[in-house]
Amino acid sequence: MELPDLGNQCAFEDCKQFDFLPFTCKYCQKQFCTIHGNIVVHNCPCAPQGDNKSPAEFSTNSVPITYYTRPSRDSPERIHEEAKKKLSVEQVQALEQLKQIDRVEQIPAKRPKQSSHISPKIELMRLKAKASGNVSIDMQDRLYLCVKSPSKSIALFVNKVRDQRF
Repeated sequence: MELPDLGNQCAFEDCKQFDFLPFTCKYCQKQFCTIHGNIVVHNCPCAPQGDNKSPAEFSTNSVPITYYTRPSRDSPERIHEEAKKKLSVEQVQALEQLKQIDRVEQIPAKRPKQSSHISPKIELMRLKAKASGNVSIDMQDRLYLCVKSPSKSIALFVNKVRDQRF
């Protein structure tokens, strides 16, 4: 999709550059690119002779300068001094808070216990390593058990295939 009426070509004979934000000369009413927007650079024939001294005399089609777009008039030293004053008040307050914290007896922080939750696969692997039982039972026929009593726990394996003799 084309964007109609967006930008113009520079009116300077040797340039003809397409510019999206062209400058309009307030004397000859022609539109120029950013390079030739100055009345001195494009040799404006309609400009009075006294105005050629100021390079900022051309107007633009953009938003006029407001106090939001003007640069700061304060010197950097003054801004730095004001910032120092603001920081010093904040720093004094922070130091007072730190002094109050130091006065209070600090209790050492207790480290939280690590959870004893172990993955079920890891538990099964450990159970198989500790289990005891009849060695003649095939690995795929073993049923692993962990029998726990208040005094001790025993890991063992039994045959999960039912014996047909009984």
